Amino acid sequence: MAELQQRAHAFDLAIENIYSRTRRVLARYAGMDYNSPRSEIAARVAARSTLSAHQIETLMRQAEDAINGGGISERQSLQLVKRLREVEAALGLRLRSRE
Repeated sequence: MAELQQRAHAFDLAIENIYSRTRRVLARYAGMDYNSPRSEIAARVAARSTLSAHQIETLMRQAEDAINGGGISERQSLQLVKRLREVEAALGLRLRSRE
């Protein structure tokens, strides 16, 4: 799937696949519903961790903007995915063994 998305330059779709999982685990970590506002999710995650609410919310907004058609290059998409994975790792939320 990743190869198909790369060949089609569907970076928004690739980010959506990763971000949907990240948002789900962030919401669970925050004790909230998946559809809760990102500002509330970010605030609760920050309250339970050493991460900044602003940093988390900005990252979430950037991912959502990319998914919703904001132009993004391959390089920017890789950076965004890397930052999403870093947040997961910082919170101990990397659940799959291959990660």
